[in-house]
Amino acid sequence: MSVDTTGLLPPEPSRGLAVWLGDDEDEQISQLLCLGLWLSGRMEGDDEAAEQARLLGVPVVRTAGKTARSRPLPWLADRALQRVEPRRHDGGEVVFVVDSDQLARTRVDSSGEGNEGSPASTADLETLWRNMTGWRSARSAVAFVSLALHGRRPAVRAMAAAVLTGVRTENDDEVERVRTELRDAEGYAAVFARMAGVHASGQEVPDDLDAADESADGADDADVHGLTDGETDAAEEATATSIVVHGTFARLIPVPARWYAPSAALPARIRRGCTPSLYRRGDYFRWTGAYRAVARAEGAADLLEWCRLRGIAELDTVFAHSHGGSIVLEAIAQGLRVKLLVLLHTPVIPRPDSEWRDMRTRVGRIVELRTPLDWVVHLDRLFTNARNAMPPAMSAISRTLTPAVTGSLRFSHTRYVEDDVWKSLGLTNDIAFERTYV
Repeated sequence: MSVDTTGLLPPEPSRGLAVWLGDDEDEQISQLLCLGLWLSGRMEGDDEAAEQARLLGVPVVRTAGKTARSRPLPWLADRALQRVEPRRHDGGEVVFVVDSDQLARTRVDSSGEGNEGSPASTADLETLWRNMTGWRSARSAVAFVSLALHGRRPAVRAMAAAVLTGVRTENDDEVERVRTELRDAEGYAAVFARMAGVHASGQEVPDDLDAADESADGADDADVHGLTDGETDAAEEATATSIVVHGTFARLIPVPARWYAPSAALPARIRRGCTPSLYRRGDYFRWTGAYRAVARAEGAADLLEWCRLRGIAELDTVFAHSHGGSIVLEAIAQGLRVKLLVLLHTPVIPRPDSEWRDMRTRVGRIVELRTPLDWVVHLDRLFTNARNAMPPAMSAISRTLTPAVTGSLRFSHTRYVEDDVWKSLGLTNDIAFERTYV
């Protein structure tokens, strides 16, 4: 399958390999993710990721074919390293020139000492990168990503495993080892590994909550707000009800770390600053947090039932993070009405335009808070073809707030569930303003 590169500027010669051999972990992770989007054929229409790929010098490679998707990784690497890279396109234009001075500053020996991105020699990396740049070789791209499985940085290894899981049809032993090893790691390494592991196995991520945990969670919420048996919450008496919906894996964290619980700092700030009707009882809505389509479908059904049991015909404002937003959107598709929907880093799973148009009649306004290069949303695209924006069919009611972000914040999947960020940016004021349009 050919790759449509219309309108794309070529990457800077040799910059991509220099970035890989450098010290910026964020950029290395992004390079792997961009290669995965090219290999999966899902870069099309993702202007933000395509521009990031260009800035990082990531070559435009073909969609992975049967050989790249299924042959053993050592076999692919061996064949790719034997290939002689071209120096010119048909038109005679030089497409890749190694900046020897630049590469010399980050050169490593064959054992990989001095470089945390890959244990391969710089000569091998140069060969694969030239093959990708000159031939747009998918096989060399898969081989290049596979080398990152042996790096020393957990998040880089985890992203390599996730990309290979999303691109390849075979379950590689080394990829499985990395996924298993890093599933309980910290930060993004764990998220990437969990996403890849669930996609590879087809199994649900288990919910580790038990009855005691649930009881403690509810008791904590009631105690914080001074509620006793027989008392009625003001929000419960109100004609409007607003809720927070957590995302994937969020119920696998300890109770005190649950940003979405009514007693947590961010819901308290939202309640004070823009949404007094935000639900505050211990029986607030939750779903399993499993990274599977069936779990999201069950979550949507549970949300509809949660509303029915409480006599809620329409939700006032919903704050939904990650695939919690997918659950709310699915519930809207099934009839739920929402006045203001605030999506926080939500991957938007494709639907027919006709379905979006029907959903538009059930939502007063949508506000999106997202980072432009969110690793989790773009990685999710490998598995669900989700986008990092609402579709044009919803443009009439959708607004994206775009506070400036720099550095690693560009990649964050949690920025807008952090209380300090809402405080520093005055986001409750923005939400209150958007609410006036409903």
